[in-house]
Amino acid sequence: MNRLPNNHPLSDWLERAWLQRYLERKLSESEAEWFEMYLLDKPHLIAVLEADNDLRDGLALAAAAPSGHGGVSPFRSGFGGGASKKPRGPAMAWAASVVAACGLGLLLAGPLSIGAGGQRAQIIASPERVVFDTLRGVDSPPLVYPGAAASSHVLVDVGLPPDAEHVTLYLAGQAPLALKVSPDGFASFLLPRAAVGKSPAPRIEYRRGGAVTSRTLDIPADH
Repeated sequence: MNRLPNNHPLSDWLERAWLQRYLERKLSESEAEWFEMYLLDKPHLIAVLEADNDLRDGLALAAAAPSGHGGVSPFRSGFGGGASKKPRGPAMAWAASVVAACGLGLLLAGPLSIGAGGQRAQIIASPERVVFDTLRGVDSPPLVYPGAAASSHVLVDVGLPPDAEHVTLYLAGQAPLALKVSPDGFASFLLPRAAVGKSPAPRIEYRRGGAVTSRTLDIPADH
């Protein structure tokens, strides 16, 4: 994998994508080591790490306190086996607590990226961004923000009503995927560029006031 130098900052949503893969143990060892180094030279992330380390410890203690018989807390601490296992680096505690506390919820739809010979390709910074605003009506076209032409993925953001619940993404050939809504009201996922324009298009569904709303996300291949 050809990684970006650590002094080349990733876009906010791409940082979340790497974070999601890191938490799910879907990065190779070399990719995980690179991501940890990427975090360590970012002062704003170190500040979040220190605060969320305290939050994670507090949650683990609170979960363990009522048991009374020395059991291990079920609180998940990244890709360490149990709560008492030390993470490989500072990134683990930060990542686990950020996702738990902030609900970032960026999902990578499909494989990270497969290149010739089965090698994973780089998801580069600033992929093209396609924004669907459901509040303007089902037929409203998406807004497209150009990104790096070489990116193997497209970032899809779907604006949702503040009371939207049970947000689910449906992709051809995959089981339904639950999406989390960010604090600013968007459900986001990365879609492989090769899947753009193919039928059936991705579809998002959510519940609101007891009713189910569904929207097909039509992304033209020539966008």
